[in-house]
Amino acid sequence: MNQELGENQVVTRACMSNLIIYCDDDEQTLKVNEALPRIVSAHPCRVILLTGLGHTGEPGLDVFVSGLYSKLSSGLQVSAELIRVIADASARKRLAPVARAHLVGDLPTTLWWASLEPAPPLAKPSIRSPPWLTRSSTTASAGNPPLRGCRRCHAG
Repeated sequence: MNQELGENQVVTRACMSNLIIYCDDDEQTLKVNEALPRIVSAHPCRVILLTGLGHTGEPGLDVFVSGLYSKLSSGLQVSAELIRVIADASARKRLAPVARAHLVGDLPTTLWWASLEPAPPLAKPSIRSPPWLTRSSTTASAGNPPLRGCRRCHAG
């Protein structure tokens, strides 16, 4: 949404969590992207949308940053900060560190594995995680509604 603010308008930011979404390709990413406004209007968050085998302008990674907004009577509210990371086949393994670098550290993180392929196994932590650390996972596939099947569990 490109809009200039009037003299008395304010933009507020709401961010309750991190949402990492992994998609296989550009087509799947487009479908997921269509659902985002409904999700973030109810659950404001930082969205890191990862595409594993997408079309990039140059070999490697392409990154785009934007915002999703909701209109309020007092002005605009940023419902989501959208960080879209697209990798070609040569850069697919770099998605995880890029996603980690863009997380808001003190907020819970949810993973929506939209891929049709099973998620890679999680490594067992070598040290006990603190009780406040949570790990979320999802069994949702591309055909299921967003966030259905998400469950929260304590790491450790």
